Amino acid sequence: LLLPSDSDIGNAIGAITGSVSETATVTVRAAGTDVVEEPECNVFTGQTIKTFARPQEAMEFSRSECARLAKAKASESGTANPVVEITVEENTMIVSGRSFFRGATVTAKATGKPDLY
Repeated sequence: LLLPSDSDIGNAIGAITGSVSETATVTVRAAGTDVVEEPECNVFTGQTIKTFARPQEAMEFSRSECARLAKAKASESGTANPVVEITVEENTMIVSGRSFFRGATVTAKATGKPDLY
């Protein structure tokens, strides 16, 4: 193995300019097969399943829980102050010209500089 004499400097520069990025995904599904305006929803975090009476409640919980999970992963990977970006892909069904919520996938990406101390 041949290493340049200044490889330690290159490694340090890479550590300073690099970033830590972790993602988490939470899935929301309308409970049951009935198509109703406000379906009860199940939220799957990968660790727990929670049930909510309305889609709005399920989505609020999903966004905050997904962000929390991504931040925790980023922290475990070595960053203290990650920035979180959340994306939501909703699954709806159109019946008689009306849109009905059937589920969603919420993804949070936490990105930050690595802690060097």
